[in-house]
Amino acid sequence: MKTKLILVAFLLGIGILASCSLEESSFVQNETEFSEDDFVSHVEFYDLLSVVKTRTNPTMPPNAKTKGLLRARIARKSRGCNSGFGLCDFKLLPKSTSMIALEQTTASDEYVFEVVLDESSNSYKANLLLAHPLPEGFAEEVSSLKIDDDIYWIKDEETMAEINEIMAISSNSEVLYDECQTELFSADVYAVSTENVLYDSTLGEYGGYQIELVDNVELVNEIE
Repeated sequence: MKTKLILVAFLLGIGILASCSLEESSFVQNETEFSEDDFVSHVEFYDLLSVVKTRTNPTMPPNAKTKGLLRARIARKSRGCNSGFGLCDFKLLPKSTSMIALEQTTASDEYVFEVVLDESSNSYKANLLLAHPLPEGFAEEVSSLKIDDDIYWIKDEETMAEINEIMAISSNSEVLYDECQTELFSADVYAVSTENVLYDSTLGEYGGYQIELVDNVELVNEIE
């Protein structure tokens, strides 16, 4: 009897060790499956430049509520803007920028999104919409859009030189010039504050991320 008890205890011990080993292996595998980089590979944004290529009208915007365009790279600043799920930088463009101008000035790793006016708060917000449903099984921490540091856009000589380049290759340069003097472009500086932007299922058809553009000229002094 004693021998049988020892044998049973031995077998139970082996079973427990095997179970723990499987759980540990599963945990490591899940960590890999649910990594931020893996999440990025499953996300596709609704890029206005790509959408416009399928339209007969080569002029932005596709939405009458659009007040401007935001051109940005999706990557983490803390990773040198080479990987990760975050906002690396952004630039603002007039809402009537032509498709030809966008194609010539937008880099292969940049997306073009719309900027709308939130009338309830009287603030401008960029809508980073998804082209497909959000991948399932990812934790909120992984699926949130990381803004590692405050990002600024300043209406200075360098910025206007870029916009002037766009005007030079556009047939509607007068319209673009007028837009650069009013509404969104009335401010001299915008900032996107450091935060983790959560996925919002109410945006667009498949949800997305909404980023507020903070208008505050005092921020220029902090940069300088």
